[in-house]
Amino acid sequence: MIDLLVKYDSVSGIGVTKVTLPKDDQDRIIVQISNPSVKGTAGAAKAFLFSWWCGALTTLLNRNLEIEDVTYDDEENIMRCKIVSRLSE
Repeated sequence: MIDLLVKYDSVSGIGVTKVTLPKDDQDRIIVQISNPSVKGTAGAAKAFLFSWWCGALTTLLNRNLEIEDVTYDDEENIMRCKIVSRLSE
């Protein structure tokens, strides 16, 4: 299913997405988008690119997840984020 969602990003013009799932459920998921359609590490750019992935992975993995550490590498034109388990309050 994740492979289909990655293909959707490319076809829709979001960028070329790579999702790295950890071997352990408690480790962070890395989402990387090359040639992103928007560039920014906060606000609308962050939400546009990564909130959708966070919601999709929350549903697929049946875990409450949240976004951490959004970065943009200008030289490589890549945005990255970590998606981690949300701590219970």
